Amino acid sequence: MKYFLFVCIILLHLNGISQTQIPPSFKKAVAFIFAQNDSGAIMPDGTGFYVAVLKNDSTGKIYLATAKHVIKNSTGAFLKRIFLRMLKKKDSSLSIVPIDLYISGNKKNVFIHPDSTVDIAVISVSPSQNEYDYNVIPSSFITTREDFDNLKIMEGDEVFFTGMFSEFLGKNNNYPITRFGRVALVTNEKVFWNGYYRDLYLLEATTYWGNSGSPVYFALKRRPAPRPNSITIGDETVFKLAGIMSGFFGENVLGGLAETKNIRPYQLVNFGISAVTPSYLLWDILFSDEMRNKRGF
Repeated sequence: MKYFLFVCIILLHLNGISQTQIPPSFKKAVAFIFAQNDSGAIMPDGTGFYVAVLKNDSTGKIYLATAKHVIKNSTGAFLKRIFLRMLKKKDSSLSIVPIDLYISGNKKNVFIHPDSTVDIAVISVSPSQNEYDYNVIPSSFITTREDFDNLKIMEGDEVFFTGMFSEFLGKNNNYPITRFGRVALVTNEKVFWNGYYRDLYLLEATTYWGNSGSPVYFALKRRPAPRPNSITIGDETVFKLAGIMSGFFGENVLGGLAETKNIRPYQLVNFGISAVTPSYLLWDILFSDEMRNKRGF
């Protein structure tokens, strides 16, 4: 399996990129995840993205990363099967590809973090890149703990994410939407969200249903390192995978409907602050002893 094309496209766009220009290769790494509802219909469920751990310049292992809750049902149990909406290269038609999920045993293909509060799942899948049209994100784009310190990431740094827009998926292709924002809070403390204290980045970016599992990127404006016999003018934009979208902060408030005798209507108000699970936790999963042994390198 070859990944070199995707890496080249990204590197060509690192210098002098404007705030509105996002390399299209990022969108082609996004996966639309579907699940079967109680009536048996296959419905949109969330977002994922393809990431590759490379063995050398042309071979490696592909995985699908997403938020853990995307592949769980309403009771908190893992789904037995998901479906990927993929574009065929041969005739540019869309196909629904079933993926059986195995949480344990010899067929195990779903891997999670030992910290149960980490909202990340990694699924070992290998859709043929000869048959289906998609890109992968090399694991070298993951912001590790060391990268986070070296890049001096702080509040105000620009971010964006690409994910499913449930109101428009696309008729003849997958069309992930891109949303922009900034880092709103970086803290050494765990943040209470959705019932647990978790390691999270908080972003000033609005998130809605269907965005869960989306890849979130830093778009860091940084002064390039000095080069011998040259003058540096301006900044470079450094793209790194920041993490995986988990959801948003909100609160139930009284709705706008008139009060009745039996009902006091409430609606969930989105605060415009999103919860992102840091990508270094994805790194922990991908390079765990279990996964290294599974892929053999």
